[in-house]
Amino acid sequence: MAAGLRVLVTAGPTVEDLDPVRFLSNRSTGRMGYRVAEAARDRGAQVSLVSGPTGLDAPSGVEVSRVRSAAEMLEAVLQKRPGADVIVMCADVETYAPLFEAVFSDGDAYDTPPEAKRAGFPRLPCGKG
Repeated sequence: MAAGLRVLVTAGPTVEDLDPVRFLSNRSTGRMGYRVAEAARDRGAQVSLVSGPTGLDAPSGVEVSRVRSAAEMLEAVLQKRPGADVIVMCADVETYAPLFEAVFSDGDAYDTPPEAKRAGFPRLPCGKG
């Protein structure tokens, strides 16, 4: 039925780092995307799976690209898209992402990242953990 088709599937959540400790994500397990990839493989398709962080084992016979953020997922999908006959997007991509990731300084406050300094943001006065 799908023999010879090249199928691209996305699965799992994405993670958007706020700082070295905190992040935004969701509770997606990735199971639906992994099952879709397995079903396509079982029907004879050549399957590529782009997966956010999950606790699932890579399906045998499926090419798996592991990503963390929405930007990484987008990059991986755009790289694989030209060779795909079918794209099934099951990933639960995080809706929000920070403009920049805060970084810790040597003191008790966050240091303002270079991108934020260029945009005119002041030093971020937040304490560590």
